[in-house]
Amino acid sequence: MAENSQPDTEKKGRSSDTLLLILALLAIAGMGAWFFLGTDEQMIEEVPVATPIDDLDDPVTAVIAVEEPTNELLNRARLAANAGMLVEPAGTNALYYYSLYLEEQGADSDAEAELQRILDRIGSDVEQAIDAGNFERAGFLVDQIRNAGLTHESVTNYQQQVAAFADTLRSRAIAAAEAGNEAQIETLLTQYESLPGVNSTALLALRSDVRDALDAQRLAAAAAAAEAQRRRQQQQAAARQRAANQQAAAARSQTATPATAAAAPAENPAVVAVRAALNEGDLIGAATLFASVPSDNAERGTLQVALDTQLARGVSRLASAGQTAEAEAMLDSWRSVAGDASTESALSADIDAAYIRAATADIVSAATLRRVETLAPVYPRAAIRRGLTGRLRLEYTVDVDGTTSDIEVVDSTQSGIFDRSAIRAVSGWRYEPREVRGQAVAQRVYAFLDYNLE
Repeated sequence: MAENSQPDTEKKGRSSDTLLLILALLAIAGMGAWFFLGTDEQMIEEVPVATPIDDLDDPVTAVIAVEEPTNELLNRARLAANAGMLVEPAGTNALYYYSLYLEEQGADSDAEAELQRILDRIGSDVEQAIDAGNFERAGFLVDQIRNAGLTHESVTNYQQQVAAFADTLRSRAIAAAEAGNEAQIETLLTQYESLPGVNSTALLALRSDVRDALDAQRLAAAAAAAEAQRRRQQQQAAARQRAANQQAAAARSQTATPATAAAAPAENPAVVAVRAALNEGDLIGAATLFASVPSDNAERGTLQVALDTQLARGVSRLASAGQTAEAEAMLDSWRSVAGDASTESALSADIDAAYIRAATADIVSAATLRRVETLAPVYPRAAIRRGLTGRLRLEYTVDVDGTTSDIEVVDSTQSGIFDRSAIRAVSGWRYEPREVRGQAVAQRVYAFLDYNLE
């Protein structure tokens, strides 16, 4: 019996080992299935998928709507695009990733189309920067396109617009020199010098042209002053001759009627000459002759009051008629006779107002003023759905603080479609106000605004 029990025990042991082995294999198989299923889910969860364009709150800011990509560079490019990281930060932006992907992958029509939309968006940013006068920002964006080895029409447009603006600054600087406005000249030359692509040769050439225009203006001003002095001398000579003639006539009268002369002493010739000039309406001549009236003459005070009143009225009348040069000449004559500071201030204000009226009478291009703040127009969704484009001409006032007011759409290729959007955009623009005779003035201007889907 003892010998037979040992084999039975061994059989039972082998059966137990087999059962344990089977259970272990089943457990390993179950864990493997769980692991692989779980890993698939994890992989699905961990693959970053860019948000489709229709699910975004603001689809305008979304550049690319993507599905789950198979290439990591393309995935990063799309994610950066949807995050608005088009050219920044360096090395982790959409332009960088797209250019790398296409360099490695070669032809990929979808990626190329997406990159083109990225370039169009950057091109739009270039245009907005130029409109705001921020050529530094525009140049940076253009350089990012070039550095990525890519091309776009905005690069060519940028070069053309920089050249056009340089020409505008050049013309304005020369015009300021011709007007003798040296403060404005320096501002314009500083702007010109800061433009991309302006070299020292071009700057020296412009400074030379400005210097020549200034010299010509100074010569013209000196000639005008000499002519004015000549006319004044002629008036004074004529006044002196009238005084001499009247004095001689008075002397003849006294000789002819000595009794009358003895009863009424002769008037001072200068007084007689001033009265004669006043009667003839020669106010400037009368003011010149007044200097010859003796300070102790009894008539001097009466003549001074008459000249003060009539000359002041003459200045205001000439200023109202837009005859600014004549008004300034008469103001100089008034100063030689009177000296009331408040009256002088009022008369100078009348002349300044006349200059301002003349300078701001026309509606000028908004491009003649420097825009310092820009609000980009929003493309109406209805126009996008219908594929509409348009061009508008707007007129508005740039006020003394640089803000815009009284905005009107005076012409549009799509009546009523873009008006509200355009007016809202222009209401957010701000300019450096125009200056006339050292004063900021309101100026009516016009501008064109284009709506394009491209």
